[in-house]
Amino acid sequence: MKTLALALACVAMGLLAQQPNAKALVGSYKGKVEGDFALFTLNADGTASVKPPEAEEGFRIRGKWKLAKPGVVLEIAAPDNPNEKVIVRLRIEKEELVLIDVKESNGELKTYEPPRFRQTKAGAKNFTGEYRGRHKNEDLRVVVKAGGQVEIWPDDADAIRPRFKGRWNAEGAEVICMLQTNDGPAEVILKQDGKDFLLVQLETRNEQLRYGFARFKKTKPAVAKPLPAAIKKLVGIYQGTVEESTARMILRADRTATAQPDINRPNRKLTGKWKVAKDTIEVALTNQENETGTVILEIVGANLRLAKVISPDGEVEEHDAILKRQK
Repeated sequence: MKTLALALACVAMGLLAQQPNAKALVGSYKGKVEGDFALFTLNADGTASVKPPEAEEGFRIRGKWKLAKPGVVLEIAAPDNPNEKVIVRLRIEKEELVLIDVKESNGELKTYEPPRFRQTKAGAKNFTGEYRGRHKNEDLRVVVKAGGQVEIWPDDADAIRPRFKGRWNAEGAEVICMLQTNDGPAEVILKQDGKDFLLVQLETRNEQLRYGFARFKKTKPAVAKPLPAAIKKLVGIYQGTVEESTARMILRADRTATAQPDINRPNRKLTGKWKVAKDTIEVALTNQENETGTVILEIVGANLRLAKVISPDGEVEEHDAILKRQK
């Protein structure tokens, strides 16, 4: 019994060792999605931020992340509606994250991996056999024969003839199929992935489609520069009365900032960056609608004076409120 218990313990430890390490995943990942750069940042506290591929460099969407099948799952706010959620799924491959799919708030699922055709019947030779998959919302069956013939059928038991016929030849791990279609010749490139095929390219007279993985590589953290003494002394929490509400401003050493217009409404927060310009502090803050405005603070001894609030549409609101530094 002791031997059996020891063996089971070893198996359990082996399985645990194979689990992804959440701490090791913390960091920023950069990659291309449909030709544009995107950025994921996974924080140690389970929060996350995403720069979508079409967004400006400083734009971020906030959310949270967790380890779940198939690897990492992010839940972020929808870009056009912070009250709705978008689910992003990524696979872990060594030190990279591979984008699998994105589920929009309306339920629409967009896949970013090449269409996969799974082997359902192995042939006598390499590459040969039957494969089933889906392309452009159509279920298909690909039959690769030993004599160099290839057929593409509708995945329908009642189908009496293939949709397309042609010839194939192998180049490395790729199978290049030359097919005859109603619109003329077509070239299909299938890449072997284990026992399956991935559709990586489709070229016809009218279109050329390429499918690839959206890979995100971990970026090296920037080396932090020593904080100047003049900046260091401004880091802290400031609080005061603004328009009959108790407001709070938090300035951090990493130049990030959080503002609470009313501390009695803890869910209403604005986040952004701050910088010093002579005797004033400029704080660029983004609201939950992803709109960015600017707060101008004057340095008054150990405290700050709220001087102006510039709304996202450029409207300037003058103020004269002291925010006292909190101990």
